[in-house]
Amino acid sequence: MIEARDLGCKGFVPSDVEEAAIDGMKKLVATDGRLTDVELEAATFLLYLGHDEHLPGGFTEEVLAAQRPAGGWALDSGGTQEPSSWHPTALAAWYLMESRPSTGSRPTMVPRC
Repeated sequence: MIEARDLGCKGFVPSDVEEAAIDGMKKLVATDGRLTDVELEAATFLLYLGHDEHLPGGFTEEVLAAQRPAGGWALDSGGTQEPSSWHPTALAAWYLMESRPSTGSRPTMVPRC
């Protein structure tokens, strides 16, 4: 879905498939004081695809609160001894950049379909 949208391929992903994917991602995101890699990935994709209305209030604050003292994010913030990992750290950076774009818009992608 992300690649199809970025490449300007309208109708490439059937609407029922996209709706099912969005519904599945919505179920993965919560504000329960614990942030997981899968939850962060779902939230990042929802935000990037323009479905930020499905993110619970306070989610961005939860992402910020889950940052480790060294600057990264762990696979599961519930494990206080768990070290930072590259994947949730990259997702958190992407999520935070998408949630507060400096220009208010994304760069234009050239259709390639």
